[in-house]
Amino acid sequence: MLIDIVKDIKKAENEAEQIKNKARLDSRQIIKDAYEEAAKIVDRSIQEAEAHAAKLLNDAEEDANREIEKINAEALKDCESLNESVKGNIEKAVDFIIGRIIKGHDR
Repeated sequence: MLIDIVKDIKKAENEAEQIKNKARLDSRQIIKDAYEEAAKIVDRSIQEAEAHAAKLLNDAEEDANREIEKINAEALKDCESLNESVKGNIEKAVDFIIGRIIKGHDR
């Protein structure tokens, strides 16, 4: 009977040791899985941040291009207006010069 009790204690100690060993292995695996998942989350976050940055840059370029087109259109309009004004002044200058030449010959 005492031998049976000692055997039962020994068996219980062995089972406890196996449970502790399994718990150690499980905890190591849980930690490993957590690190792997954290690395995946970091990678995914980096990819999302890069995609967001690329979209922001693209949006900014599009906005800048629209602004450039607007400024170019306004500059072209101003140039055309100035050109029309210059043409009118050239015609007046030519008429003035011709008038002076004709008056100069009449003397």
